[in-house]
Amino acid sequence: MQGYTKRFKRLPKRVFYKGHWYRVLRLKQIIDDEDSGEEVCGEINHQNKLVKVSLSQSLSSQWETLLHEIGHASWPEGVHLSRQKEEDIIETLSAGFFDFLITNNLLNVFQKDKKKQISQAISLLRCNGYKVEDKKDAENCEDS
Repeated sequence: MQGYTKRFKRLPKRVFYKGHWYRVLRLKQIIDDEDSGEEVCGEINHQNKLVKVSLSQSLSSQWETLLHEIGHASWPEGVHLSRQKEEDIIETLSAGFFDFLITNNLLNVFQKDKKKQISQAISLLRCNGYKVEDKKDAENCEDS
């Protein structure tokens, strides 16, 4: 993203999406796509609830890749397009959403103090209808 100079924090070890926890595996090398064998920056395995992201890119690109891979988890069942068309659609949407969220300071991906992050996580969970008893519940959502 052009002209953005804030320092991004590392990707979380897991993310919660559509009722499931997805482990986020950060890999030092480029990823070989399981289906095509091509080199890619990220990959999602729905069955194992695993997202792989290559660390060979900038932190902002890692976040954009994570959003892209979660976009694949959003793909509606029964909608069948060619692999390339699906990739093009998800890439366009994820890049646009990422830019929108960052530009409008709506995405909490910048380094902050842990106490404030936990407080924000509790608020976010409660706003999304989750019962959070104490800060220990929210800490499970944070990267350690």
